[in-house]
Amino acid sequence: GETVGCVLVFRDITERRQQENQLQYEQERLSLALKSAELGQWDINTATNEANRNLRHDQIFGYESLLPNWSYEMFLEHIFPADRPVVDAAFQQATEGGSTWDFECRITRADGEERWIAAKGKLQKRARQLGDRMFGIVTDITNRKQAEAQIAASERQFRAIADTIPQMVWVTDAEGTPEYYNQRWCDYVGCDASDFMGENWSAPIHPDDRQQTINRWAETVASGKPHEVEYRLFNGESYRWFLVRALPLRSDSGQVLKWFGTCTDIEDFKQIQKDRQRFVRLAENSSDFIGMSDLEDIPFYVNPAGIEMVGLDSLEAAQNVSVADYFFPEDRNTIVNEFLPAVREQGHGEIEIRFRHFKTAAPIWMVYKVFALTDGSGQPLGFATLSQNISERRQMELNLRQLAADLSEADRRKDEFLATLAHELRNPLAPIRSGLQIMRRSNVDSETFNRLRDMMDRQMTQMVHLIDDLLDVSRISRGKIDLRLERTDLTLAIQAAIEATQPAVEAAQHELIVTHWTRPIYINADSVRLTQVFSNLLNNASKL
Repeated sequence: GETVGCVLVFRDITERRQQENQLQYEQERLSLALKSAELGQWDINTATNEANRNLRHDQIFGYESLLPNWSYEMFLEHIFPADRPVVDAAFQQATEGGSTWDFECRITRADGEERWIAAKGKLQKRARQLGDRMFGIVTDITNRKQAEAQIAASERQFRAIADTIPQMVWVTDAEGTPEYYNQRWCDYVGCDASDFMGENWSAPIHPDDRQQTINRWAETVASGKPHEVEYRLFNGESYRWFLVRALPLRSDSGQVLKWFGTCTDIEDFKQIQKDRQRFVRLAENSSDFIGMSDLEDIPFYVNPAGIEMVGLDSLEAAQNVSVADYFFPEDRNTIVNEFLPAVREQGHGEIEIRFRHFKTAAPIWMVYKVFALTDGSGQPLGFATLSQNISERRQMELNLRQLAADLSEADRRKDEFLATLAHELRNPLAPIRSGLQIMRRSNVDSETFNRLRDMMDRQMTQMVHLIDDLLDVSRISRGKIDLRLERTDLTLAIQAAIEATQPAVEAAQHELIVTHWTRPIYINADSVRLTQVFSNLLNNASKL
């Protein structure tokens, strides 16, 4: 039994040491990663119920430091009662062969605070004597859950608001695929929103607008820029025009998360545009003066015919003067102080007034028709005019009035002329009648007969001249008598006048004394007119 020596056995454990060092390094790195991510780590031996955790694990459950012992039962005690079925189901599935679990639940911390956690883990099957091993991680996701709750509340609020507004609202994901349509949109198309999710979103668009709209939307999604387009949407009976706009919702890094869009009904606006285009075409091709002004009486539109009519060179020139400047100076007071105030009160008005030619200052007679322009509530926006040039008509009316005056004057002169001739015709008739009465007597000598005949011949000649005047229509219309000048014996003219007026003198019982010249007196005159003059003088004298 005496020891006589010993045996030493040496083993190379370098590789084992390296493995141990590597394992320690990996454990330290895992611990650092778990700590950085604020992850709680644990594992439990199902046979011994021995549990290993890191400090973050117990802190998540409300403990300042590691507990001396921890078990699966203690874990379940912290689970919110309503969520325990979820946890039991997850572990049961893992035990029965699923091997892994992943769930979220609420816990009640040691201080009574309610928090949300996410748990992930795995069941490792081992020999029965060793016991199965369960290990996993837990994360406090309370902040994320609160944010999700806020987002969900905001989403509900957004949808509630979107469903009450009259405008059509829609939302798509980042790739432009629809996720939501508000109630107004569904009511308009008459279908459930689910019918137009995915690629079917373009179905209600008018066929003529569809492909262009699809292309424009693809360009918008690709560029990330705001979207705006007009197209027609079907409402079950007809198509109406809509203005469609969309804006991107971006993350803090600028990445597009969603698109928020609206559809605004612009059918009435489109109709107004068509009406305006028709008006512009009408105005541009009209020969009448068409213009519009604001409430300050400053023109903002005058059609080409109107610009040319008043002698301006361009629309800019027409806009640089007030409405009053378009009128003849003498008419401006009527327009500014009487007519336009009445239009503002009544909404329309019409007057015949003179415009002013800006280059020649000549008056232009116009039928000036003015209408008030109002908005949808009836508030005035400005004034419009559709005025016709009636200068030619006014000139024709002036000419007609002048013609009527001339005809009236001609008629008056005719009456005067005929009255004068009728009076003059009586003068030669009286001596002819007297001569005929004398000639009927049987005791008339030849000398007397010849004298009477010569007298009647002279008076007949006088009548012929008077009748010629009566037949001369042009002289009647002018009220004038032409003089036929010739070498005339004044004595014979006076003698003819005496013969014509002798019956009137005798009827008035006047004495007519005649002194004859000893020789003829010749003058250049109209013998008939001279006889008329002297006859009138003698007739007037016999009436005294």
